Amino acid sequence: MADEEVLLVEGKDDDAVIKAIARHGASGLAFNVKHGELARSTGGIEWVLQTLPTTLRQTDLKRLGVIVDADVDLGSRWMSITRILRAGGYSDTPADPEPEGTVIEPSAPLRPIVGIWLMPDNRLPGMLEDFTAMLVPPGDPLFGYARGCVRGLPPEHVKFPQSHLPKAEIHTWLAWQEEPGKPLGLAITARFLDASLAPAQAFRQWLVRLFGP
Repeated sequence: MADEEVLLVEGKDDDAVIKAIARHGASGLAFNVKHGELARSTGGIEWVLQTLPTTLRQTDLKRLGVIVDADVDLGSRWMSITRILRAGGYSDTPADPEPEGTVIEPSAPLRPIVGIWLMPDNRLPGMLEDFTAMLVPPGDPLFGYARGCVRGLPPEHVKFPQSHLPKAEIHTWLAWQEEPGKPLGLAITARFLDASLAPAQAFRQWLVRLFGP
């Protein structure tokens, strides 16, 4: 079953977070996660966009999920995905992503059902780390402090690009937990991040719609 149901993601952190959320509650979900780092590449959006056209043509594939970061321009990212889908026989792709996650029926024979999720929530620009920041328990006193510390760094000491600010914030917060420095997926398993919160449940419901029995 898993070989017929595939999820393309940007990297290993996405893989770990998705699996941790999928395991939260009984679901019977089964899918095979693939990312560029498994293929000995750097992964990322470029790998997903390069891999998607050939994956769509696999005749044994029944369901295909695509999860990528919206980054700074959600509309541009959406167009880059749907352009490939339309060229691959999906004429009914919506003009904009569905807020609850998109699921598209094929318009051509021997094509899989396709689901698309743009991190963090199909509405906002951002990335996986913005999504995981939504899973910080409400009222947590350290997260605001971690954000303030990162944003208050003197400019000459900031080594990361501005686009990676959410990464610096969530990992700073994770460094201050009972078991410091857990990766994002393990932070969900350890319940430092709360997979029962609405953003995680919305994401999980999209997985169920796409891959559920």
